[in-house]
Amino acid sequence: MCGILGVISLKNQLKNDDGSFKKALSLLEKRGPDFKDSFQDNKVKLGHTRLAIQDLGPKGNQPFWDQKKRFCIVYNGEIYNFKNLRKKLQNKGYKFTTKTDTEVLLYLYVEYKQRCLDHLDGFFAFAIYDQKEKSIFIARDRFGIKPLVYSTGKDSIVFASEIKAILPLIKEKAIDKTSLFQYLQFAYIPAPDSIYQGVKKLLPGHYIFIKEDRIKIEKYYQLKWDPEKYTTLSYDLQKSKLLELLEKSIKNRLISDAPLGAFLSGGIDSSALVSLASKYVPKLKTFSIGFKNNSFMDETLYANAVAKKFRTDHHTLKIDGNDYLKNLDEIMTYLDEPFADSSSISVFILSKFVKNHVKTVLSGDGADEIFAGYNKYRAEYFIRTKPIAKNLLKFLSPLTGLLPRSNDYKFGNFGRQLNKLARGAKLSNEERYLYWCKFVDNERVLKTFSTSLREDINQKDYLERLYKSPTSKYQNDFNQHLFDDVHY
Repeated sequence: MCGILGVISLKNQLKNDDGSFKKALSLLEKRGPDFKDSFQDNKVKLGHTRLAIQDLGPKGNQPFWDQKKRFCIVYNGEIYNFKNLRKKLQNKGYKFTTKTDTEVLLYLYVEYKQRCLDHLDGFFAFAIYDQKEKSIFIARDRFGIKPLVYSTGKDSIVFASEIKAILPLIKEKAIDKTSLFQYLQFAYIPAPDSIYQGVKKLLPGHYIFIKEDRIKIEKYYQLKWDPEKYTTLSYDLQKSKLLELLEKSIKNRLISDAPLGAFLSGGIDSSALVSLASKYVPKLKTFSIGFKNNSFMDETLYANAVAKKFRTDHHTLKIDGNDYLKNLDEIMTYLDEPFADSSSISVFILSKFVKNHVKTVLSGDGADEIFAGYNKYRAEYFIRTKPIAKNLLKFLSPLTGLLPRSNDYKFGNFGRQLNKLARGAKLSNEERYLYWCKFVDNERVLKTFSTSLREDINQKDYLERLYKSPTSKYQNDFNQHLFDDVHY
């Protein structure tokens, strides 16, 4: 994990740093504690904080220049196929001075410009400055694994890995009321919006190209989905192909010059990851977190079983409510906008623990959207395939509302889920999809707002943001939900 930062002039020449850029870059030091540096001319300021993973020496420090000193890159991420790309570029006459994927990515852009993105297998956020043409190319990976935010003003555009690094570089800061409205329903703020007016998240699979005062934002990737093509494959063939892709993916992600491990919760996603990674890394270091006084939430029993089966070097951290309180202030310095997933706290605590053992870890994040791992998918599939049960739930919905609802114990959790299932059964496909996604409905959120704040919510703007999916949402195919969620 590294941090990148940049300011690009759209009109006048950039002035010397008044201290705000230096302050902004320092806010990214936790992302990259190994090295920090910046570059400035009359068009751009570029900054980078490095967490060294490949070619750990100083030659891999950034901002990184090509040998002719025309192109400069700041980059956060990892390109898994960089060794093959390096060989292809060497065959074209390029000479390398490091063993980093940074240098490969830079020369890939020199060779192919924007089409370099078609060659990449990895996750990334980067910016490349062409000092001769005075242009800059900024890109984010296909599924938005690496963060990248930006803000466009009258005279300049600012970008960074985190919102906190943008704030010292922009004059006007105001809460986006519609984003706040979205957050209170969904427990997060969907891209491209942020909690601040004028601060946007670059969407996954998009790039920005800037030359002179022209800014072009383009989509370069969207997952291809052809239901008719893939439903004709046999189940056995699909299973073997899936295993092949998973193994190739995990093997590629084991490339590291720094110590590497894996999160292990005991669930299907992390267990599958560990089972495949342990084939290539003997005594793979694995890490789990558990809860001292809550057996309902504790899954370490399953993690221990997986670790034992695949003979990993397993480490377990047990926490309680006091650990949450101790770490709450610190985690707030990392969350640049409201985010209500409580699991982020336990992952943060576990990551601090893991830091004492390895520098990077594999994670199963993102698999739920592909393999329907969330309860909302189970609910949707149940409603679509059990018409009799659906009608019964409609009839019983007044009674289910009387059941106790809680996440803290088994029966309360059952009551909560059954009540939501019954309410969802009464809705159309379109309404139900949004209902599964929401934690709180519109009416309850509006009741918490003052009259003046309620009037500030742009309902038209809110609806446009809500229905911004690039796909034909709400079709009668269950896979449509997974397809949309992969993109958002």
